[in-house]
Amino acid sequence: MKSHQEIFSKWLENINFNKSQASQFIKIFEEFDEESFHMKTLGASALYQIATLPKEEKEHLKTNGEIKKPEDMTSREVENLKRELKQCDKEKSQLESQLEQTQCSESIALKQLEDAEK
Repeated sequence: MKSHQEIFSKWLENINFNKSQASQFIKIFEEFDEESFHMKTLGASALYQIATLPKEEKEHLKTNGEIKKPEDMTSREVENLKRELKQCDKEKSQLESQLEQTQCSESIALKQLEDAEK
């Protein structure tokens, strides 16, 4: 007996659709409700980019210094925004790591000071 995934894959082949495209459309469908379909004028690429943004960023999207609604952004603007968010996350992780190392160094220095005072 074939799994659902195998059946789905075969069906995609029959309609000349790849799994990546199907996954993107599924994500778009899951993300947007009927009220969101005022964005239907956007292409699938832009919708997918918006659908994969973190929830908190969807509310207040900024591009080129101005706040825009997702439906007013181009696919390229959303891609740039996602790239900026990824860079911010990377920088935040680096800063958190540096803070952790500094706290560890401080703890060691305090311990050494206590030992020296004894």
